[in-house]
Order: sequence, then structure tokens, then C-alpha cells
Amino acid sequence: MAFAVVALISGQARASELLAANGITGAGTRSDDAGRAWAELGFSARDEEAVAWTHLGLGLRPARWLEVEAQLPVGYTLIEREYTNVSSGDGDGDSPVWLGNPYIGANLLALDEPGLRWRFGAGFTLPLTGVEQSDSDVRLLPLQAAGNQDPHLWRPGGVSIVGRGRLEVDTRPVTLSFDLASVVMLRVWDYGIYPSERTTVLYLQPAVEVLGHVSADTLVGARLPLIWGTLDEEFSLSIVPFLRQALGASLFAEAIFTLNVVGPEGIGPSSDGPIWGMQLGLGASF
Repeated sequence: MAFAVVALISGQARASELLAANGITGAGTRSDDAGRAWAELGFSARDEEAVAWTHLGLGLRPARWLEVEAQLPVGYTLIEREYTNVSSGDGDGDSPVWLGNPYIGANLLALDEPGLRWRFGAGFTLPLTGVEQSDSDVRLLPLQAAGNQDPHLWRPGGVSIVGRGRLEVDTRPVTLSFDLASVVMLRVWDYGIYPSERTTVLYLQPAVEVLGHVSADTLVGARLPLIWGTLDEEFSLSIVPFLRQALGASLFAEAIFTLNVVGPEGIGPSSDGPIWGMQLGLGASF
């Protein structure tokens, strides 16, 4: 009962804000603000390998209903298997820091309807990633540790075209949210055929969330994202509990844990997992 009362009161107080887990899904988006910024730090490890990554984002609001957004992922190799270093062969492969693919896009917003909020947007990535073609590359660990979500930020190839939407519905005492993203990646190497050639790949990633306020400033929830792609026609499913804490009127902190459940990095005797990832973030609305 106490949880229901707190969630109901805080849900009414924050009706003009997206109740999202992180910057990519819209955390910090409020109807009366001019923009938002966020920085997230992630970590994952497996079999004598460990990586960290940062995800920087900025969203500016030229109009109440419009956001222009930019994202930059950066990866850091902490521990790499010795044979990987030996086999890399060139100096570029030895760099412990690499860029992901920068993303630029725009989002349409509707945040003022009581009990209902949505965001729909589209954008593209620039093919600047330092990730190599091999899926065994340690530099793909940030992608795998995030449940293989948002492959356009890390996978090599050409330009990616991205469309995504988010719908939030207040159901008392919790909020339900639904995400759907589609990613078209151009000029991706297909090593499943001989001779290998570049091809266009489609990824679909739906997700559902259940979340609510346990206090006026503390949001907790769980996210269940799935991704499927035409390159290998496999799907990955992960579970993502998260916490978001308001720090005053404009700042917020986030903590996210991702566990791969189904798929090549999930739980099972034929998988390489389960691969997991931790993420801490700090953001601001302005």
C-alpha cells in the first residue's frame, strides 16, 4: 500500500518526464527543459578479458516537441588475452582506447498527456568504430555486455540508419513502457558465405519495462529487451534491473545491471556466457 501511494503521488508529480532507465532510452527528458546531458560508465569481464566503456550524450530542444540528439560511445581495454595481442600484428590493434560509431538523430516528443508519454525518433551513425570485423574481438564485449542492444553504436560496417520509439503508460501503481528500435546497417561483412561480401543487415529490438517510484526521488524497474538480426538470424534476450535516483531538481544518477539470458552469450551449455555488464551514470536536465 505504501509503495502504491508513493508511486501514484510521484507519478503525478513527474507526469511530464520520461521514466527511462538511461540516456539512450530517454532519461532526463522533461517537457519544460531546454535539453539534457548524460555520461555513463560501463564494465564487463570474461575469461581473462575485461573492458570498460563510456557513453556520452547530449539532447537539445529547439522546440517543446522536438529534441536533437548526439551520442558518442568510447571503449577501453582493461585486460586482453595475450594471444590476442600477439595475433593483432599492427600497432592500431594494440590501442587500449577506441571509438564506437557516433550517433546523430532527432526525436518527436509528447510528454504532457496525463498518464501517457511517447517519444519517436530517427537518426544515423557515422562508421568510425575501432572494432574489428571478428566477433571474437574483445572490443565487441561492450555490445555483448549490453545484451547486444544498439549494435549500430559498436559494429563495423557502413552508415547505419536507426528508427526508434518509446511509449509509457501509467497503470497505478506502476508504469509500463514499450520500446521498439529498428536498425539498418549498410556494408556489413557476411562471413557466413564464400567468398565473403558486404551486405545490408536489419536488426529489430523490442523491449518492455515495468517500473515505479519507491520514494519521491527513487525509481526502480526491470527491462526485458530482445534483439534479432538478419545476418545470423539469432535472437538475444536479456534481463536488465535498474535504479534511477534524482539528485536535486536537475541531476540524476543511474545504476544498471544486464544479464544475457538467451542467445550466444546467454545461459546454456552451448553458449559463451552468461555475459554480464554493469553501468553507472550521471545526467542532468537544463
